[in-house]
Amino acid sequence: SHAGILDLARTVLTKLFAHFPGAASKLPPDEGLYKGPRPGLLLVCEEKLVETLGMNEGLVILTHEHITERLQQLCGAQRIVLGIREAKGLEFPDVAVVDFFSSMTREDQLRWREMMSMDEDELQESGQRKGVDLRYTFPELETQLKLLYTAITRSERSLYLIETKRSVAGAAFFAHV
Repeated sequence: SHAGILDLARTVLTKLFAHFPGAASKLPPDEGLYKGPRPGLLLVCEEKLVETLGMNEGLVILTHEHITERLQQLCGAQRIVLGIREAKGLEFPDVAVVDFFSSMTREDQLRWREMMSMDEDELQESGQRKGVDLRYTFPELETQLKLLYTAITRSERSLYLIETKRSVAGAAFFAHV
């Protein structure tokens, strides 16, 4: 992957390491061989999703497992739609991560907003800030951060994060990046 994609992946890892110390092995940051385009962050209505995706026939769609079937039906059999866990270990030239945030529960979205509002510089070594320790209060965020990192790093050339509905979590993430 190029630097544009790796920078976004690094943003996710920064949150993971800050809030969930010890959740993953901390390695030196990956460096892209070339700058490359920044990932696209798009909000399109579901009716326009197929048209938007049609601009790149080779685009592989990654999403949460519980919505893969719905997206496959919407996009048709000619489009590859995979759950993020299913795509682990694979790479594709062009990837669209669809409805990662808007398909979360309302509670999870509020937790993402809280996490994204926390400044990593204010965190203690334990990942705690002002009595809030996400490892214990919202442990599912660790898994979701790892899923998002996995989805982002499946792309070699171009990456799009596409949401078909506005969401608290998506707005918080997009404002942060």
